[in-house]
Parts: sequence; structure tokens; C-alpha cells
Amino acid sequence: MITNGVLGVLWTAIGLGCFYIGLTWLNALLGHFLTPMFLLTASRFLNPEKPEEELESEQPAR
Repeated sequence: MITNGVLGVLWTAIGLGCFYIGLTWLNALLGHFLTPMFLLTASRFLNPEKPEEELESEQPAR
């Protein structure tokens, strides 16, 4: 049977801990930066602005 001892277990625990901290940090950053990008894009498609020509034609003549 192969054993790595206490140092191997500690090294593995530190490595996995750093990995999961980095993974959590990356997911937080992605959510923080990508969510506004998708919301802004979705708002453009769901509520497009009318061109200026259409707005002028809808105003009553004076």
C-alpha cells in the first residue's frame, strides 16, 4: 500500500481548498460582470427604441 503521510494529506487539502476558493471567486466575478451584459442586451431586444422618424410622425401637427 502506498501512503503519502501527513505532509501529502496537508498538501492535497491546501491545493483543493485553493482550487475551490478560486472557483467560487471566478463564479462570483462571472455573475457580477456577465449578468449586466445579458440584461442590457435583453432589454434592447425586448424593448427596442423607435427610430426618430417614427417618433416625429406620431406627434400631432400644429
